[in-house]
Amino acid sequence: MQRMVSASREGAPGKAALGVLATVQIVPAAANPHQLGAFTIATVDGTDVAYVQSAVQGIVTTDKKDLVRLNDVWESVRSQVLPVGMSADLIRRTVEERWT
Repeated sequence: MQRMVSASREGAPGKAALGVLATVQIVPAAANPHQLGAFTIATVDGTDVAYVQSAVQGIVTTDKKDLVRLNDVWESVRSQVLPVGMSADLIRRTVEERWT
């Protein structure tokens, strides 16, 4: 299994906002999220930018076609993640089975 972490700037209801709330969701290995290589999409000073890693080197791109393709890949992977509750349960069970 691979893991995916998405961050949200919203605080949890009833709790003090700490700046960033992280949500961990499991991506089943069968989804093969690294088939096209690892990448990061960010907005820097109002401009969308992507860092794409390969076996040889990484590249930074702001090309709209690249960003559209990477966003499509991201949404494809994201559509296959387990819901937050199921991910937490799987993590908990795995810890109990393998590390206790």
